[in-house]
Amino acid sequence: FWFHNMKYLNFGIAVNVFWKELDPSFYDKKDPYGNKDLLPAQQAFASLDRALTVLSKLPKGYKEFYYLRLIAQIEKKMEA
Repeated sequence: FWFHNMKYLNFGIAVNVFWKELDPSFYDKKDPYGNKDLLPAQQAFASLDRALTVLSKLPKGYKEFYYLRLIAQIEKKMEA
């Protein structure tokens, strides 16, 4: 995170720089500053939210078991 409002001690100038180095298809066309997550990440988070909603209907022990399996699957992908 970053602060948009800071108490100043002396005069200063701030400059925001936004990098959009990836293919334009990764960015939301309505987000000129690149503040939003990349589109594939947005889709992944939406899918995860749906999966967690489905799993939340299970009893506590089962829910925790499947949450841990999801975490293990993510960790396995990170190692690859």
